[in-house]
Amino acid sequence: MTNSEIHAKGATAILEALPDLIATVGRNGQWQLKYPPPVSTGLEAPTPEEVITRAVAAIHPDIVLRVLQTRALEGTRVLIERADKTFHYEIRVTPSDADTVGIVVRDSTELHQLRLHAAFQERMAGLGVIAAGVAHEINNSLTFVVASLDALAPLVSASALATGEGPKLVNDAREGAARITRIARDLRGFSKPTGADGPIDVKSVIESCVRMLQSQVRPRARLVVEDSGPVPHVMGSEARLAQIAFNLLLNAAQAIPEGAPESNEVHVSLRANGSVVVLTVADTGPGVSPELRKRIFDPFFTTKSTGIGLGLFVTRGLIEDLGGTITVEDNATRGALFVVTFPVARAVVAPKKHTTPRGLPRRRVLIVDDEPLILSSLARLLKPLKVVTANSVASAIELLTGDREFDLILCDMMMPDKSGMDLFETARDRWPELAGRFVFMSGGVYTDRAREFLDRVDNMLLEKPLTRDDLLSVISKIDG
Repeated sequence: MTNSEIHAKGATAILEALPDLIATVGRNGQWQLKYPPPVSTGLEAPTPEEVITRAVAAIHPDIVLRVLQTRALEGTRVLIERADKTFHYEIRVTPSDADTVGIVVRDSTELHQLRLHAAFQERMAGLGVIAAGVAHEINNSLTFVVASLDALAPLVSASALATGEGPKLVNDAREGAARITRIARDLRGFSKPTGADGPIDVKSVIESCVRMLQSQVRPRARLVVEDSGPVPHVMGSEARLAQIAFNLLLNAAQAIPEGAPESNEVHVSLRANGSVVVLTVADTGPGVSPELRKRIFDPFFTTKSTGIGLGLFVTRGLIEDLGGTITVEDNATRGALFVVTFPVARAVVAPKKHTTPRGLPRRRVLIVDDEPLILSSLARLLKPLKVVTANSVASAIELLTGDREFDLILCDMMMPDKSGMDLFETARDRWPELAGRFVFMSGGVYTDRAREFLDRVDNMLLEKPLTRDDLLSVISKIDG
């Protein structure tokens, strides 16, 4: 065998081993399959002949004639639909001789799915950032609303309005603000990073997701949450557990058509079972057939007219990352039952003990926040204490340079130019005696630096919106 024959044989072996389909197409549209790819093991996968037929239909005559004329490489794509899957193929067309082009057809289905998955994850991360920002702005605004209502309540009770609707109106407004507060705090569960796993109160996470999805479920079914009493903490992160619960509840709701909520039910239960906590989500939808159960957790598999089929796939991945399991069964009556297990956390970390400011007899308070309405409303709540306010870190530093006789420095974490962390570090370096007098407040801690900072210091963090009781609780400990 000559060297040229050896090289030709080697080249042929390489081409035959490639996953690509290689063929030639004539000016007249006649094609010849040169190197079919290895036979696919997927029963639903198109045959090489079907692929080449669709590919030729996509490029002939326009692209074939143009490549023959310009002698330049061109490309296009073709899709082949199956009942439960769409196959994606990329086609490259190159000139061969005067009347023939060569085509290389590559199955890009997996690459397309990976791109969709990456886009989905990026979108979820983006939604987390948006949720954190929305919660932060809501809580900031609620702070002066709640504080003003707290200040208004005793004034109404002591006025002529006390015998009319005044007190009820104030209480109704307080209840409305409390509901908005719960919504904002539920949103923050989705904004927290996965980070390191730790003991998480899974019952609290489930309750938050139930509240957030009430409006989605209500037109379709009754949402029943079975109270099985206390359950142990599980290992995980709040964001991942929230995404798991949210996906399962939303999947259950969407399995039931709108229009007959009195006849349908989404049932949620959480219970301890030895070394695991068991979450069940049942619905009275059409259920999942044995055939579909084999594929329901596959990526990009969906029976819905909308969506890309990643919800349950991502959910299973999150559960397995936490050491748990998920199965789907028939509901006792009708519909589907998803059963999830989470390993019980070995030990619940004791809450961090925060330092409480030790005070001076005068009880002077410095409040630092960039929102003027927050400054005025909190100052009003803290009467009759002597309150001084600063609307920026720079003004607070200037003030502290000449006056440091404060029992408490109530400082916002996140401000536009410099943050509360910057103020704390400057004060700690210049005036170490002030470090223990800081109490931070925040509408939502959602930067890596802020989370690392709070893990490092012992100072207390109050979550906005602040109520009179929150402030009095801190003040009562000043002389403790």
